[in-house]
Amino acid sequence: MPFTRAWHQTKHAPDTSEIGNLVAGLANMPFGQRPFRTVAGAMDFGARKINATCDEAQQQVLRAFGGAKPRV
Repeated sequence: MPFTRAWHQTKHAPDTSEIGNLVAGLANMPFGQRPFRTVAGAMDFGARKINATCDEAQQQVLRAFGGAKPRV
């Protein structure tokens, strides 16, 4: 059995309803407050840290050019 299929059958597998809840939560956020990037699930493999680093770099570039954070 392939690793991903086997992993999804363990107790560590993500809850598929989490994605729907995440999307609904993002859709209900006030305009301009939605994050540019987000991660679902507890096992993010470092994505939250990478996103925070990328967000800061993006903010620096936008400030350098007189821009603001993109509104999503």
